[in-house]
Amino acid sequence: MKLFGKKTPSESDKDKMCMQASYLQMEGEKRRGSDDLSGAIRNYEQALDLFRRAEEPLGQARIMQGLGMLYRDAKKFQEGEDYFNQALQIFRDLNDTYRQGTTCDRMGTLYWEKGDLRRAIEMYSQAGSLLLKAGKPGEAMESLNSAGSLEIEESHYAEGERIERQVLALAQQNQSYELESSASYHLAYALSKLGRTAEAIQNYQRVLHIYQKTGYEGHSAHVYKELKRLGALPESQTAQSSAIHPDIAEAFRFFEQGQPQIAMNKLRELSGRFESQRDWLNAASACESMGQVHQNLGQVPEALEKYHKSREFFQQCGEKDSLARITLRIETIQQEMHGFEL
Repeated sequence: MKLFGKKTPSESDKDKMCMQASYLQMEGEKRRGSDDLSGAIRNYEQALDLFRRAEEPLGQARIMQGLGMLYRDAKKFQEGEDYFNQALQIFRDLNDTYRQGTTCDRMGTLYWEKGDLRRAIEMYSQAGSLLLKAGKPGEAMESLNSAGSLEIEESHYAEGERIERQVLALAQQNQSYELESSASYHLAYALSKLGRTAEAIQNYQRVLHIYQKTGYEGHSAHVYKELKRLGALPESQTAQSSAIHPDIAEAFRFFEQGQPQIAMNKLRELSGRFESQRDWLNAASACESMGQVHQNLGQVPEALEKYHKSREFFQQCGEKDSLARITLRIETIQQEMHGFEL
């Protein structure tokens, strides 16, 4: 009979230790929420010791994953990486595909914050594959989208295109408009860099259509600049015309400089002023410019309202050529709206 040695805890003792460990984990989360990382780490390490004594591998691995995140947040990347790797090995031993995926995703973020983009891409890609295998397409899309955007950031445009097309297909299958918008934006950028301008424009326009359909802004505020760079925005007939009123041209320049709200406020003021003066030509030009701002920002219903108002003013002043042009623009937009399906 051994007088000395490690005592195996009873099942009752194990349950108590696991309960105490879970309490310490919750306390750690509270400390993390209040930015007390050192206190959170102490709570988690105490919880880990209890789960080890209770011989509870899943609890150990979950705490190790949490410690990896805490050390990552504290910018202690080596400690974080060590804990993530330990957690990942236990999840593999347990055949827990889902938690393998979440651990790989969090490791991807660690490497990204560390500046090691190649390893970040590798881990995000592994996470995406594992989470898909685990039946978690939403989380898988997030991981894959991170991998694709980083490939593009690293100028690996063809690989970025491949991954973002996968994300786009998954997003459409699962009706995730946020991921569809994000994937379309990154895909468009990669395609533009690959010289496939028409496809890039199509994907940028999809971002604006999603914004119009769902109200999810995403990257839409930046899309019009990319479309302008690619020469895909309707030419500013009002802003570039030699006959345009200088105040309208000045107001529209705020939009071209990335200040749409200032441009809109000035154009609205000018439109009201010209209308009160019965200056129908300049009132029509101001309204058309407002329509362009709305359209370029993906606010299609608002753009149509301004274009219709512009058409009324062109009718008032008998501008037949301008009337025909604005009517064609309205009809084109309406056809696109009816023909586009998310």
